Amino acid sequence: MSRLMVVAALGLLCGPACGPRMAEVSTQAAEPPSAVGPLLTLLKKGTLPAERVPSVAKMVCERGNPHDLAYVFQQAVSETWPAELRRNALRWLREAAETRKVVPAGDLAPLVTLLSDDRDPQQLRDAIALAGAWKAPTAVAPLQKLAARTQLSADLRMAAQEALIAYGGDVARATIDRMLAPDQPREVRLRGVAGLVPLDPPRAAEAAALLLSELGPTDSPAPLLDPFLNQRGGADRLAAALEKRPPAADVALLSLRHLYAVGRSDPALEGLLSRLAGIHAELPRLTPEEILELAERAEKEGDPVRGELVFRRADLACLRCHSVSQAGGQVGPDLSPVGASSPVDYLVKSLYEPDAQKKEAFLTRIVLTLDGRQFTGIVENRTDEKLTLKLADGRRIDIPLADIDVESEGKSLMPEGLVKFMTRQEVLDLVKFLSMLGKPGTPYAIRQTQRMQRWRLWLQPPEHLLVSIPNDELFGDVVLRSDAWEPVYARVDGSLPLAELTTRTGAPVVYVSGEVDVTVPEKVLIAVDNWAGVQAWFDGDLLAGEGEPVVEPTAGRHRITLRIDTAQRPTDVLRLEVRAAPGSKAQASVVDGA
Repeated sequence: MSRLMVVAALGLLCGPACGPRMAEVSTQAAEPPSAVGPLLTLLKKGTLPAERVPSVAKMVCERGNPHDLAYVFQQAVSETWPAELRRNALRWLREAAETRKVVPAGDLAPLVTLLSDDRDPQQLRDAIALAGAWKAPTAVAPLQKLAARTQLSADLRMAAQEALIAYGGDVARATIDRMLAPDQPREVRLRGVAGLVPLDPPRAAEAAALLLSELGPTDSPAPLLDPFLNQRGGADRLAAALEKRPPAADVALLSLRHLYAVGRSDPALEGLLSRLAGIHAELPRLTPEEILELAERAEKEGDPVRGELVFRRADLACLRCHSVSQAGGQVGPDLSPVGASSPVDYLVKSLYEPDAQKKEAFLTRIVLTLDGRQFTGIVENRTDEKLTLKLADGRRIDIPLADIDVESEGKSLMPEGLVKFMTRQEVLDLVKFLSMLGKPGTPYAIRQTQRMQRWRLWLQPPEHLLVSIPNDELFGDVVLRSDAWEPVYARVDGSLPLAELTTRTGAPVVYVSGEVDVTVPEKVLIAVDNWAGVQAWFDGDLLAGEGEPVVEPTAGRHRITLRIDTAQRPTDVLRLEVRAAPGSKAQASVVDGA
């Protein structure tokens, strides 16, 4: 960042309150000690408005040198900054280490203090991740204590183990040996194999084959497969190990589905898994005449209602990459208008030959790093320091340019062969559904109202919150602060299918959450199609579960949380919409995306 850019940023960040300081900054030496020296000076003097401090602190972490970051670290381990800002600072410091290889100068020992404080689980999790990114020697012993501390939650113990693995060398190997012990839970052993892949690929492949042979038809093989897919030559090495110790047919099928879901087509592994699952690896190419015939049959015989169910199937992972009604994955094209803008034969060919139909904006890049990792994704951003890829599962990954060995163009993230997992009628139904998207006057038209499409589902609520409604304290401390929420999506018409949720959680009572962005803060209505069996909270406030509750929020993002007892519902779907109250000029929109 140039000095001119910094001075301009100061004007934006500080506003009139910093005016007297600008002349002082602009008359400093022509060569400041760092790219963010003026910003750091204001941060240290305490003259910034409180609401601007986070923006400046983040800029310092993104551009500062080790001495600049040392000041941010000092504030993050003190009580000077608010708790949320301290947590964010830990995250920004970790990103600086991972993307720019910059670690604060001076003594890192205060990190040990954070690793000894479990009052704030999120802060502890951030401190653990930071220790792994820095590979701070003084943090090894505290991390080992955390990893062995049975009173700590399983996810925090796992985070400590993964941080130790990040150290590499003897520390990592000793940690992995403990994780792979036969008496360890399967989840721990899975993570141990993942950590072993870059350290000892042959041993990791053998351990993975053993664990895959132990999986059943309801167990996900993804945690075992992904580390090999992200390692150069890892897929071939795993295929060789599975030849010697093959998994069951159902596990091979699940593995093959995952391979397609993350956009990979590794010939050796795909061929082996297809053979073990009893599926033909290659599909015959359709002739132009066959494509037209299939399109005609889809228009006549396809059912869009059934087709939407096919589209939402977890094993096909369509929603992981594509959004409809602005909800779903942000990796592939938004399909909301595709039926109104594309002929049916184009849709058929896109299913059978996705690589031939890919658009320039969605070309993939294959990136091989100097340490042997491999990633395939869509380029979201490229700077002078890092490349940001969107992967097929929706994750974003930052890769420092200095770490890239080879970069090349890849194929479509939607691999050929997904139709192998569908019957011919399912193909017809899916094509019919796609052909209806965006057509006015149908249930599949472009969304015109602020109905909630993107939700989050609480996967494992405590048993007592399934049988009783949480009070204010429990709701704030347990429900809102939980990080065990995963995305779920309403259908195109805005209806959230409750049976899908209860199947995932195994309980008739579910908790879901959505977000609203308020730009003009006046009175807003929360409209639910039927309040039977529903309790609702706006942020932390319980709403009256009848009629259309009215809230008067501040500007910014707010969270709507529902507790739904599906046994009391007259239907198996739920719809929620936000709109301005009568006489109100409020402007509020639901938050979409993945």
